[in-house]
Amino acid sequence: MNKNYKVVCLIFLLRLYFYKKNLILFLMKKIVLILFLLISLGCSSLKEVSFKNYVDTTTKNINKQKKVIYSIADIGVYASNKFDGARLNGFEKVNDSTVKSNY
Repeated sequence: MNKNYKVVCLIFLLRLYFYKKNLILFLMKKIVLILFLLISLGCSSLKEVSFKNYVDTTTKNINKQKKVIYSIADIGVYASNKFDGARLNGFEKVNDSTVKSNY
């Protein structure tokens, strides 16, 4: 009877292991599906923006920004626009403890 008890316990543990494994895979598939649907639905619609005064800019010249490092050496302050998306076009000292950026 002791041997039968071990076999029954072993079968029970194996069934539990495979049940948990299948349950985890099932839940992972559901999570992936839900994430896919959320991303798909969230990215599918674009909002249209309307302006009061429409300005056609196709004939306007584009002035490229100069990429430089601005410095005020006497107070040891430096600023740079040498990275993508930078909008710094100037940098000046207001007083001994304050600097002002021109963007």
